[in-house]
Amino acid sequence: TATGLASATQYFWRVRATNPAGNSEWSQTWSFTTQAEGLIPGLLDGLEDITKAVDDILGNITSRLANEEPEYGAAEQKESSSVATGLPQLQKEYDITMYPNPVDDYIILEFKGEIPESMRILVYDQLGKIHLDKETEVQTPLLDIQHLRHRLIPGVYYLRIQTQGQQKVFKFLKK
Repeated sequence: TATGLASATQYFWRVRATNPAGNSEWSQTWSFTTQAEGLIPGLLDGLEDITKAVDDILGNITSRLANEEPEYGAAEQKESSSVATGLPQLQKEYDITMYPNPVDDYIILEFKGEIPESMRILVYDQLGKIHLDKETEVQTPLLDIQHLRHRLIPGVYYLRIQTQGQQKVFKFLKK
């Protein structure tokens, strides 16, 4: 519940994401009008639109980092996605699968075909806050990332894997 707002007044607002990579464009302008009795029925009616706007902003930042046009809605349709970056690309690419999704306490990364020697693993939230950043050597086709139950609260997160010139990003839900 918002406090300190005048009754029967229309308020306007917009958002933009900021993280170490820069700022996004501003979202479209949203508005709401408070009612005289102090109750705002239907305030949450536009929540899906607001969530979509925030997802679009975050997608725009990721796309700007990748020097690509944004593909809105693509992340919701796939369990995983890869994002190209300004990292120099090598000829070989690693086939990496992440599961389970949703995640409880661990994530398994499965490599099909060639296995990279080492990798950097980052887990960050939708605001860009990094919750895990570690370098690791890869010795088997299955890599287990454990103890996420105590590091992450329920929500949407991104797992970024950087391997010798390749970067792959997976979107996952922590239950």
